[in-house]
Amino acid sequence: MSLLLPVLQLSDIFITKQIAGWGADGVIIGSAIVRQLCEAGTPEEGLKRLEEYTRNIKAAMPLR
Repeated sequence: MSLLLPVLQLSDIFITKQIAGWGADGVIIGSAIVRQLCEAGTPEEGLKRLEEYTRNIKAAMPLR
C-alpha cells in the first residue's frame, strides 16, 4: 500500500468537511472512487478500500 494513500484520504475528508461547512449537500467523489479501485491489488482489496473510503467521506458530511 502506498504511503501517500492515507494523506490523500485525510485531505479528501478535510475538503469534504470544509465544503459541507459552506452548506453543500454532498460532494462528487467519482474519480476518487476509481482511484481506490485501480490502486488495489485485487478486486476484493478494491472493494474493501472503497468501503472504507466511502464510509469516511459519509462520516465527514453532516446529517441533514
